[in-house]
Amino acid sequence: MVMDKMKYVNNSFVADIAGRIERLITNARTNVVRAVNFTEVITKYEIGHIIVNVVQEGEERAAYGKLLLKGVSEILTERLGSGWSVDTLKKC
Repeated sequence: MVMDKMKYVNNSFVADIAGRIERLITNARTNVVRAVNFTEVITKYEIGHIIVNVVQEGEERAAYGKLLLKGVSEILTERLGSGWSVDTLKKC
């Protein structure tokens, strides 16, 4: 029965359905990338805020800044994996 109906499926109709689904998937992927990028920017801004405004009390450099960042880097790397070097934290 199904095979009988398949004989009458128009190839352009099938291509249209596939195209619509492809656009949905592509749009979803684009939206995910935008959301991740936005979240990463906000997160790194907040990391910088914590380091400069809270820990260093607004001073551009604190005497203990290097040791502080080294310690934070070590803890984050241990807990979250690579990607949290002192240089990365400075860039935040």
